[in-house]
Amino acid sequence: MLLPEEQQQCAHMRCLGIKLIQAEPGSAMFGLDWRDELMATSTSHMPASAPIFSLMEAACAHAIWSVIERPKSTLILSLRVDHLRSATPGCRLIGQAECFRVTKRIAFARGVAYDKDEADPVVNAIASFFYTQAN
Repeated sequence: MLLPEEQQQCAHMRCLGIKLIQAEPGSAMFGLDWRDELMATSTSHMPASAPIFSLMEAACAHAIWSVIERPKSTLILSLRVDHLRSATPGCRLIGQAECFRVTKRIAFARGVAYDKDEADPVVNAIASFFYTQAN
């Protein structure tokens, strides 16, 4: 599992401002602060889809990576993100995920991203990752 300092070294996450908030075996929580340059258009108050996908990929990947014994590598197979409502302008998005199943070579995670209220998510996500283990 990557340490919080190592997670921050990922250039893509650093550029978007995605930061690890909390991690436990099988779960992870990341934050994405509201920034005007992440909006879908210059006049929109809706974040573009790409930063939200990146937030959920980070949370799902970290949740899975944390439960694989002797992890060597992971490769995302699928990531479905369903937008449930518009994000609240100016609010930080919190993406959290849990690994709910691990097979011999594929692991599965699910999660949500929310702003003000965890019970009222902005998106719902489900992901699957192929993984390998060190010998």
